[in-house]
Amino acid sequence: MIREFRLTNAEQQDTMASGAPKIGNRTGWAMSHLKKGALISMVTNHTYRATDKGIAYLKKHAGPITPSDLRKIEGWKEAWDSVSKPKKGKVPVVGPGPIIPPPNITSGLHLAA
Repeated sequence: MIREFRLTNAEQQDTMASGAPKIGNRTGWAMSHLKKGALISMVTNHTYRATDKGIAYLKKHAGPITPSDLRKIEGWKEAWDSVSKPKKGKVPVVGPGPIIPPPNITSGLHLAA
């Protein structure tokens, strides 16, 4: 992630209020959102692949994927609701910006097409 998105040293060192690295937190939430939308699936520990649904989604959505986009995916809300109800009306948040698929995923899609 650090190399792919060319994060600065400051971005790499940025932490949450808890002291946890922000990059790990944001990446974890992004992966959770993509899994809940059934756009990716886990192959092995720390290894994911785009599902058929994810490949089809990327073909239709050329730009960044926002949290709002993910909420519109059929089954996404039910997947989150089935795990737990948000506390005090809070909804899981990926972060302030969009989710942009890394080029290796995008280029892999072109090879598969």
